[in-house]
Amino acid sequence: IDSFKIEGRKRSPEYVAKVVSVYRNAIDLYFEGKLTAEKKKEFLKELETVYNRGFSSGFYFGVPSSEDYAGVEGSKATTRKVYVGKVLNYYKEPEVVHILLESGKIKIGDKILFIGETTGVVETEIKEMRVNETEESEAQKGDEITFRVPTLVRRNDKVYLIEKTQ
Repeated sequence: IDSFKIEGRKRSPEYVAKVVSVYRNAIDLYFEGKLTAEKKKEFLKELETVYNRGFSSGFYFGVPSSEDYAGVEGSKATTRKVYVGKVLNYYKEPEVVHILLESGKIKIGDKILFIGETTGVVETEIKEMRVNETEESEAQKGDEITFRVPTLVRRNDKVYLIEKTQ
């Protein structure tokens, strides 16, 4: 293979971030001699979480037949993002984000996406949080919450809950 193209046109930021990350890791492991069948399965599971219409080998083994094309309308993604709020502030020294929940609910253990023009896409899991200055396990619309995020996010970045679809 002399070149490799990942389609990102008309795709969401989280799609591009996930696909680039998975392929980067797979390529690195290949050259380290550590790309196992188990790792390949893990990578496919990760790719299933974002927009997809199924997977094929494309043109790698020749011209695909009609059976190789997706017979699916829309996406088979196993997760979806749901808007829940916005970043009010990020404190670099303790690595803590301050969020206003504008819809829905979130709880400890939920996976969250931050998306912003400068930030790009940051995914994290809520391990503990404070709701309106009190340690809690769940928050709902109208609450201001804080929790640790080791990657810089910025004021007004949008916050999404990652929900399983299947």
